[in-house]
Amino acid sequence: MYDCSFQPIVLNKEAPGFVANRLQGALFREVLNILEQGIADPEAIDTAVKMGVGFRWAVTGPLETADFGGLDTFALAAASLVPHLGTTTPVAVLQEKAQAGHLGVKSGKGFYDYTGVDTAELTEQRDRQLIRLKSLKS
Repeated sequence: MYDCSFQPIVLNKEAPGFVANRLQGALFREVLNILEQGIADPEAIDTAVKMGVGFRWAVTGPLETADFGGLDTFALAAASLVPHLGTTTPVAVLQEKAQAGHLGVKSGKGFYDYTGVDTAELTEQRDRQLIRLKSLKS
């Protein structure tokens, strides 16, 4: 069993990163690819995930989403899109920010600037939202 935030899942075999971390890593790799290519800024990327794929996947996972959309449709979309996805791990932007001391909320600056923001309250707001979302799925 592996604790997948709110509900444990059973793995068929051990793997580095298990399941949730691997999925998050794959999405994050493409997020960094989009950022490094200048396709969108951090706010647009976060909005696309929160109001798009993340919103949908809270109800139906990626494989259920494909079933509902039609595997023929997803096969065509994948054939068109996959060649344009990042295949390497772009870490330069992360290394640059870390070396500059821009570590995110804990340092007051990362992809966003938290200067003057009560980050303890911001963290509590995030946690309350996650708990509220979890209660909706119960």
